[in-house]
Amino acid sequence: MPKIEYFLVAESYSEDKDSGYLSIFNVFNTVRFQKLPATIPKVVAISCWLSSAEEIEQSANAQVTLRFRLPGQPDPQEFRANFESDTRFQYVVLELYDVPVKEAGDILVELQLNGKHCATHTMSIAAIE
Repeated sequence: MPKIEYFLVAESYSEDKDSGYLSIFNVFNTVRFQKLPATIPKVVAISCWLSSAEEIEQSANAQVTLRFRLPGQPDPQEFRANFESDTRFQYVVLELYDVPVKEAGDILVELQLNGKHCATHTMSIAAIE
């Protein structure tokens, strides 16, 4: 199974078309709003996976699940993506738009690979009222 290299939740990213390098902008830790409820226009969850030579040789397939739990909501929303281990590093980028935030608290973003927990990113939501 590929291993997690890194996992970040940010506002946006850019990929250089010549080099393939990723630039990640405005990593979310604390998000402040004038008042709540509010909406986060865009959230990007970026994970990088390290595949072994054996996984590359077998073109191993893996499923990434992103569990997104908002403050005041007991059940997380789930988003899925698949990737094939065809190179050493695999990037999975999931983009969410117009994320509604009803109250202050923590947004917990959990990353799973093939149903197993790999990482969590916490975003704190605050109002500046």
